[in-house]
Amino acid sequence: MAVTPATESALKLTLRQQVNAAPRHVFDAWLDPNLLCKWIGPRAWVESCEALLLEPRVGGRYQLHTRTRPTPGREPCKSGVSGVYRQIDRHSRLAFTWLRDGDEAETLVAVLFEPAGSGTMVTLAHEGFASEPVRDQHLEGWTGSLVQLANLIELRLTLTQQVAASPQQVFDALLDPKIVCQWMGPRSMVQTCEVMALEPHVGGSYRLKMERRPDSPMGPGTLFVAGVYREIDRPNRLAYSWMWEDQKHESQVTYELKPHAGGTEITLIHEGFANVESRDGHNRGWTQSLQQLATLVGKVGRA
Repeated sequence: MAVTPATESALKLTLRQQVNAAPRHVFDAWLDPNLLCKWIGPRAWVESCEALLLEPRVGGRYQLHTRTRPTPGREPCKSGVSGVYRQIDRHSRLAFTWLRDGDEAETLVAVLFEPAGSGTMVTLAHEGFASEPVRDQHLEGWTGSLVQLANLIELRLTLTQQVAASPQQVFDALLDPKIVCQWMGPRSMVQTCEVMALEPHVGGSYRLKMERRPDSPMGPGTLFVAGVYREIDRPNRLAYSWMWEDQKHESQVTYELKPHAGGTEITLIHEGFANVESRDGHNRGWTQSLQQLATLVGKVGRA
């Protein structure tokens, strides 16, 4: 859904954006340094963004640096924005000051996250502009950013799974070629899984071969998924690219592991889907795969 503008006064702007995701997922995208720079700053202007500082607490500071895209007659340049968090009501309201490089005075941004149907209505109010032209610049910038936020969150999957085993045992199961295929691929759809390659180091690659069951929704067939390990922080975090070789679209899978109730809580994040249909299909696949992982590794944890 497009952004709905509702400018209330000469030096204040209000924007609304519907996002098809729960408020907690939308809220987290504003304070997670791994997500913030993926959507803030319209891509028509901004070539890259880096979170140099992000302290998600009241009184904490943030600092972002961006590099603009080259345009006819204008060279790319670096710029930044910084501020202080004034209010953090997790999953419902966020407020912070906003100061761009070159501006003389801070402005104030307040964001409200309200359940709306099966998703979230994001209402952003930005006030205290020095002039109407400055307000209009921010109107265009926030409009593009909020659309990017919706696209990012809607094409992102987050799942959690409890496992009765230590983070180390769970982490090992994610990278051990003797174990990966024992849980990867929902058994309602995948008949066999075979590790063709697995190089468990940053920059290393993996490749899995899966045979679909004859009675699977798509019928029998052979599938290959491959990727490259981007991050290996044992036993806390693992990230790798993900691509079905017949589709040629690359996304990213990240696992975050935390001790929980004598075992481990896994948070799986899969982002960068080509479309909502692909996200929903992976939702079913990953849900069953994580349950299979919990059953398999839980037996080891209880041994």
